Amino acid sequence: MKNLIKLSVIPAMLLMFLASCTKEGPAGQDGTNGTDGKDGIAGESGTAGCVQCHTSNENMMLKAAQWENSGHATGTSWARGTSASCAECHSSQGFQEKVATGSVTNAPVMPLAANCYTCHNIHETYTTADWTNKKTTGVEFNQNGVVYESANPNANTCVQCHQTRAITAIDLTSTADYQITSYRFGPHHGPQGNMLAGAGKSGAVELGTDTYTNSTHASLDCISCHMAEGDLTIGGHTNHISTGTWGTDKKINPAGCVTCHSGYTTAADLTAWVEGKRSDNEVLFNQLHDKLFALKLIDASGYVLGDDQTNRAGTSNPLNVSPQIAGAIYNYKFIEEDLSMMIHNPKYAKKLLEQSLAVLP
Repeated sequence: MKNLIKLSVIPAMLLMFLASCTKEGPAGQDGTNGTDGKDGIAGESGTAGCVQCHTSNENMMLKAAQWENSGHATGTSWARGTSASCAECHSSQGFQEKVATGSVTNAPVMPLAANCYTCHNIHETYTTADWTNKKTTGVEFNQNGVVYESANPNANTCVQCHQTRAITAIDLTSTADYQITSYRFGPHHGPQGNMLAGAGKSGAVELGTDTYTNSTHASLDCISCHMAEGDLTIGGHTNHISTGTWGTDKKINPAGCVTCHSGYTTAADLTAWVEGKRSDNEVLFNQLHDKLFALKLIDASGYVLGDDQTNRAGTSNPLNVSPQIAGAIYNYKFIEEDLSMMIHNPKYAKKLLEQSLAVLP
């Protein structure tokens, strides 16, 4: 008997669903003295909007499958969205609130990983306009208040989170020491937007008197490279421009590069070329790491040491250094956390490294 009751509920629920998808047309003319009135105009089919996205070509399924392989959908970074200060980038709900209101008032009780609703205006018009991005206007950087406009307005969605966190400004004209009270001093994870902004805008510490310039990459945007056409593991909504590990099974998506780098038609050739560039850059980056380590300013893992030169920096064991040395430490972390090993803006990143090395004793 219980099974019969359950089965009888299903058709009723289906009728309710179909009824809710039917749009009513204008009312017909009332009848008089009990005679029938005229029929109204039939309403638009309830599925007319749905099928603009939910088609039989499976494009939406493809995007969903790619997204499942993205760094945004995997891992556990979203689990850190339980505080208001972290929720704006570590939870879907927090990100949407930040974009809509400019701040996050309360962290979500159950933070969600980034999903379709995070970036797109899903189920607002029930047309293809729902695929538009929530954040398309310029992004004000946390560190210096510079408003950055990506070459592609949709990439401002990426920059909203892929930027440095704010630290106490480093005044290079000051003769007083700069105090570092956290061993995690630096831009935090993912300052790619700042790196693309580059010279005079990034929030990195531009030491020395040399002129800082940008590479061609700085005039591009996240989407044209990282979301170029690919497969289920690379490109598209995976956001990966490469897969695998450098030096072993690394593979770069040619579709994200060949528009400008037309001389490389295969993933193998392109990967070998980029790997060579990264290796050259790592030599300079490692020089800065080794010098900071030798001066006992950072430990082997790159965390800042306090004045005792043994324990990591903290409020009870701060590091007091000149603004120039604080800037060198910051630039080291800035380039490390960018994760591209200077590929995002090679000229700018290289100058930051060179000038940082120059100020160290």
